[in-house]
Amino acid sequence: MRKIFSTLLLFLLFFACQKEQLKEEIAKTDGLLPKTFKSADDVFSFLSTEMPEMYTPTEITRIKSILEEPETDVLKRSSNTVELPAGSVDALQAAIDEAGPGGTVLVKSGEHAENGLVTIGHRINLIGEVGAIININNAVEDLYDLEFQLSKGIRIVNADRTLIKGIHFTTTQDASGMALYIDHSNRVYIHNNQFSKFLYTIQVNYGNNNSIRGNQLTSAMAGALGIVIINGRHSSIIDNEVSGMQFGIWACDKGGVSWGNVATGCYYGQILCKVPAGYYDYDGNLLEAESSGNHWLIAKNNSSNNFYAGIVAIDGAHDNVILANTGSGNNDYDVDLAGRNLRFGFYVPTSSKNIVYSYNDQTVKDCGENNKVVGGIQVDTSVDECDNVEPQ
Repeated sequence: MRKIFSTLLLFLLFFACQKEQLKEEIAKTDGLLPKTFKSADDVFSFLSTEMPEMYTPTEITRIKSILEEPETDVLKRSSNTVELPAGSVDALQAAIDEAGPGGTVLVKSGEHAENGLVTIGHRINLIGEVGAIININNAVEDLYDLEFQLSKGIRIVNADRTLIKGIHFTTTQDASGMALYIDHSNRVYIHNNQFSKFLYTIQVNYGNNNSIRGNQLTSAMAGALGIVIINGRHSSIIDNEVSGMQFGIWACDKGGVSWGNVATGCYYGQILCKVPAGYYDYDGNLLEAESSGNHWLIAKNNSSNNFYAGIVAIDGAHDNVILANTGSGNNDYDVDLAGRNLRFGFYVPTSSKNIVYSYNDQTVKDCGENNKVVGGIQVDTSVDECDNVEPQ
């Protein structure tokens, strides 16, 4: 799924000349969108007014609960606390096992090395002191082989309500493969961590109501992925910073919230899509999303200086609301609602029934079906044509 970075120079020259005129023409359609949303309540008021059937009081309450910062100070109430001393090598698994269900592993300040698979198989609190670094060293080359089976990194499996907080995950290698893999685990909290130099940073496969919040993710690898929800409903991706990825935030499945994130220097800052069949998970099952991203709320994010676009809905993404996002310096578009195409080297269906409320300085291209776009600089597809193909 690696698309060669390309832009039509003639279109960009034309677009630069026409941008102010297009702003004037489209400004009258922007009346529904406030110039700024000063608070989350402003957003909820807007949603309940403009889309009352979709954003019922019950749904608004659900989203509000997602946005609230959960209380994660667990040290005082943990049943058992085990310290992982600085300089440890391949000692995390034993510490997790010793802490037991509901226990805490306190990662002491300093460097730690993990060279194999670490399995979190029960609820645990993995908490880092200031300056705690875990170097996850595993092969990158194997992960480019789509026949490869995951075997290393940190796997969180059947471990509902696990918390990972305050740790810098990186590698002593030039780059590493998998960092965190959430597997059949619900209400896992990945909060306030740093991740650097991974090919695959955070992946969720079968887990609902998981929270990925306040993390910093950086990479400079071709094909690197940041936060990926493969299968998992009602995910919350909030206030993260993602840079240098192929796809910064990749949202599949249903009912999630992506709010307040910053994506820069990626190919796609955020993408609503469907993860295609690829490599194999730890149990030998083929990794593949069951559904494209749908019924997500993508709000108040900033996607800037990305090589293609800030936010992309593609491969059957439908019924999402993309609201009041900002961005600048994206090479082609700020928001791209793709039609059926061969962009990834194989056929993908059209985006449909998505709703975009955009500020006037955001470029929005709609090549999908039955999408609604309010505001923004709407791209004239008779000039900048869609890459649509016939249904297959």
